[in-house]
Amino acid sequence: QGTDPAAFFMLSKDRLVAIGGGSMDESDRESGFAFYLDSSFYHGSSKWCPTFRSPSLASSTNFTVEDLEVWAFQ
Repeated sequence: QGTDPAAFFMLSKDRLVAIGGGSMDESDRESGFAFYLDSSFYHGSSKWCPTFRSPSLASSTNFTVEDLEVWAFQ
């Protein structure tokens, strides 16, 4: 993993799914994932993201998911 923000394009672990990224420094509260969902797919967040240079994608930083649509291609 590099220090270039573009290196954090996607992240998937057993406890989270995230797109984009900011600082990997836990103390950095200003930037973060463009889109983040926890393992329940019920709680999420969106922050300003250096990877895409995008603002938060939600009206508030933290949110709960009402509907989730997933697509797969073969």
